[in-house]
Amino acid sequence: MAINTVTDLAWAAGFIDADGTITIRRQVRATPRIGHPIVNIQHQALVQVGQRDYPEQRKSIEKLKNIFGGSISYGEPTLPGKNRMIVWRVASQKASDCLKQLYSYLVTKKLNADIVLEFHNNKVLSAGPVRVPPEEMLRREQLWTKVHELNQKGVVKH
Repeated sequence: MAINTVTDLAWAAGFIDADGTITIRRQVRATPRIGHPIVNIQHQALVQVGQRDYPEQRKSIEKLKNIFGGSISYGEPTLPGKNRMIVWRVASQKASDCLKQLYSYLVTKKLNADIVLEFHNNKVLSAGPVRVPPEEMLRREQLWTKVHELNQKGVVKH
């Protein structure tokens, strides 16, 4: 990763404000069992930006990876004649680190960052085979719901 200049951080915040997603990823997995499945819900801080894979956009996505680390993946086109998608993402601790660096420059997604940082910074971890305590799972679900609602298109953010 590069040394992040004020210019890089301001640029990245503007790019993520415009085209990115700051969220809590929620994965639900059911393990088959006789009688009833065991449901496992996992939550993870996530920051990502997806663009059509044109050379100009690819440079911006690669710059995000150079600044914050993370990964770049490619998705198949969703419509005939369209370019594939290119997506940069950071998750868990790297997402939290990214948001802490960008926080003062964010405008439209600052509320999202507040929620994701609250989630990540106050997360109670499970130890070995011990599951996440019910009150922690409730807190995670409430924060996931809040940030999920903010990420819906057309939602007015206060």
